[in-house]
Amino acid sequence: MMVMIENYCHHAPDPRETEGLKAEQPYALAIINNYLNGEPFLFNAIEVKTNFFE
Repeated sequence: MMVMIENYCHHAPDPRETEGLKAEQPYALAIINNYLNGEPFLFNAIEVKTNFFE
């Protein structure tokens, strides 16, 4: 989790990387959601939602 957060923090200020970060957001949110719910998120298939807040 920390590596993912650090990666976003490192790349977020660069406007050339904004689109890539936005495209990866559904995957990051799915991983964070599973982590916070105590569910497996490494080496397991997880549901990736295109609209996380629905």
